[in-house]
Amino acid sequence: MLPTTPPTDREPPAISLARRGEGREVRRQHRLLTGMAARQHGVVSRAGLLAVGFGGPQIDRLIAAEWLHRLHAGVYHVGHPQPTRIARHLAATMGVGGQTGVSHRPGVVLRGVIADDGALIQVTTATGRGGERDGVRIHESRGLRPGELTGVQGVPTVRLERALIEVAGSCSPKEFARVWNAMDRKRLIDPLLLAGQLRRGRTGSAAVRARLDAYAELPPTESELEELFLTAVIGAYGLPMPVPQSSPLPHRVLRVDFAWPHVRVIVEIDGRTWHAIQSTWGEDHERDLALRLAGWRPLRYTHHQLTHSPELVATDLGSALT
Repeated sequence: MLPTTPPTDREPPAISLARRGEGREVRRQHRLLTGMAARQHGVVSRAGLLAVGFGGPQIDRLIAAEWLHRLHAGVYHVGHPQPTRIARHLAATMGVGGQTGVSHRPGVVLRGVIADDGALIQVTTATGRGGERDGVRIHESRGLRPGELTGVQGVPTVRLERALIEVAGSCSPKEFARVWNAMDRKRLIDPLLLAGQLRRGRTGSAAVRARLDAYAELPPTESELEELFLTAVIGAYGLPMPVPQSSPLPHRVLRVDFAWPHVRVIVEIDGRTWHAIQSTWGEDHERDLALRLAGWRPLRYTHHQLTHSPELVATDLGSALT
């Protein structure tokens, strides 16, 4: 729970009044204030305080006593002026009001899929006006429906499928590919839900539709690592589809992960567990030698390369396939 006491040794006005005999009601309001702050990452609104019985002058005294610190018009942080990042996200939605949720890249960040780059908080609203104020970028969308909002860590947020489409429409293709791959590694991509969010004219829909088309063409694999290769490299960068689990040497029992017979290129994926021990390392190089002697070009990529630099893998493989 976030701290709800001010950084000074002064008592909040509610407690001071209570000690002077102002009665149970003041103590009740103080409990309401601290309880509300605890449930909302330390963030409260004037409207919320009025709704539970605080009067305007009481709220003004809390502000003057530095027990409420302004984040947006009518939105405050309780106790100290240093809210957490998630508190700022919640405050942004409360500041805009109405049907509003954290969106675009921050809508993915809140779910722990990708790292927070500290950029402007972004929200989408069906009721407010677009623009930028108080460190928040506001996107207006009259078509934002109640079912497209959900709660993430107690913060109103657009659904993940919508956030991904917004990323596709507002970020560079490279950043969109990184976000897509991060979601795919966490098994957060649901093709049916994504397809249901695509709209004619919605920015980002075309890029997501292209990814989904490639996704549908991916052949089945025998391991998650191979599936990662197909989605993060082949599907993401539009490379020719390989033949999975083929046996390129007719006189030897040898099966490879992926092959392109027309250009005699083979790809083997080295995982962190399957290919980590020394004996396997030696067997892999013996296989590679046999393949080269038979006229094939074997390439190997690691799990780290697929997850951290798929664009380099795609460039290297693309060069071999041409």
